[in-house]
Amino acid sequence: MPIELKFLDSNIWLYALVKEQDADKHSIARELAQQPGIAVSTQIINEVCFNLYRNKMQTEPELEKLIHGFANPCQRVVFGGHAARSNH
Repeated sequence: MPIELKFLDSNIWLYALVKEQDADKHSIARELAQQPGIAVSTQIINEVCFNLYRNKMQTEPELEKLIHGFANPCQRVVFGGHAARSNH
């Protein structure tokens, strides 16, 4: 049975990555991010990195590691035309 892909909003990723904001939301967001079938788009990665950098929560080298880290547990999806195709 194929795994259904699920996208998480950039705010959920931000709560998952920054525990200083809200401990309850951080915990819930981390649980969501660790579910099977999580997909991530380049738009979400860009939004997350932009906000982390803009708010001085991470440095450029830390963001580079984060970007590479998204590739491991997540299904990357490339959108073209009307259909989404897996890039993993």
